[in-house]
Amino acid sequence: ASGGLAAETLVTLDDFDGDKPEAINSPRSLQVIKSHGVAMDDLRAWPVEHFLPKVDKDMERAKVWQAEWEKDRVSLARSLRAARRAILQRAEVLRKKSEVVVEESSDSLGSLGRALEEGDGDDRPHTVDKLRFAVHKVVLLNKTTRVLGAVNRLPRGKSGRSLVGGPSSSS
Repeated sequence: ASGGLAAETLVTLDDFDGDKPEAINSPRSLQVIKSHGVAMDDLRAWPVEHFLPKVDKDMERAKVWQAEWEKDRVSLARSLRAARRAILQRAEVLRKKSEVVVEESSDSLGSLGRALEEGDGDDRPHTVDKLRFAVHKVVLLNKTTRVLGAVNRLPRGKSGRSLVGGPSSSS
């Protein structure tokens, strides 16, 4: 026994079956649900009895209502799952870009360290040039990282396109 708390199982939109929408606890799933203005009960698969009071206890009409509700619920869940996958894909692309920037930044810092180690009295102008180049490269990479982060935080429309700046492509 480890004595620690058991890890909570993440329930995503993909794992959710319709019975208990309040069990969804995945951060990306919750983000998508909130950003689309969806209430948890909108994702619930209601039994036919839930609709009886709405149709004067007429079972046939309640079944029709339930079937329509279920069709809409499944469609909504499908859309939310697609939006969640898009967020995960965008996060993966940014993670890969960030790894490249960090790797290049580390290379530049390595160059900076090597330039410091290699420098001696006779080679000082060359060492200073190496240092300036390495520092310049690190600064550029850091600026690029900040720009990529800022672009990722721009508001996006349902199509995933940025809502900020640029001409509209719809005509």
